[in-house]
Amino acid sequence: MAAENRHNFSEELIDVFDLDWNYIKTQNRKEFSEESKKDFSETWEVKHKVKSIWALLLNRDKDFLLVQRGDTYDSPWLIDKTVWGHISSWDLADETLVRELDEEIWVDWIVATNEEEFNSLLNTVDTTKIAVLLLLEEKDIIVNVEWKQPYKRIFDASIYMWVYDWEINSFPDGSALKSVKVSSDEVLDTIKHNKAKYTNSLTPLITEYRDLILSKI
Repeated sequence: MAAENRHNFSEELIDVFDLDWNYIKTQNRKEFSEESKKDFSETWEVKHKVKSIWALLLNRDKDFLLVQRGDTYDSPWLIDKTVWGHISSWDLADETLVRELDEEIWVDWIVATNEEEFNSLLNTVDTTKIAVLLLLEEKDIIVNVEWKQPYKRIFDASIYMWVYDWEINSFPDGSALKSVKVSSDEVLDTIKHNKAKYTNSLTPLITEYRDLILSKI
């Protein structure tokens, strides 16, 4: 079965906005991606944006735990942030995040409501069994999407960090194949010298948030 079918892309609905945050429509996620590719190929402009969640995972040894994507319709086989997904029209960012955790990697989780609670949870929760998550920021991000015909997308991204001290080896929906561990000291050089293996969105994300994330664990 194709990865996109296992992930129910044909059923997932997302809200689409123009660049000034005016609501345009609610649309099937796969149809929106296909339209975005077509629009960009014809105009070389990005006309719409959608809401999404992006999550970078570290363990207490300060290794980034990334994943290699499966045969997805965007950026197949490349190494990427641990969890990401479009925010469905009926979800909040936190709800989408935990849904993606359940669907993609089967990890138990707690989402902290603020940094004080995050620090408390790190001191009390067994992070070999439960992941602890914190929202860092919400911002617009332009992404060069790797595909047979590359195109650009704009995401309003809710960016999370999370701490988990166990292996990730279960990928039930097929959107990822395996986990990839990279030291935080080496991650940027590793990506720089192996660009073809990593998504274009990963480098700027780690560049911007690496030091902030490390300061919190």
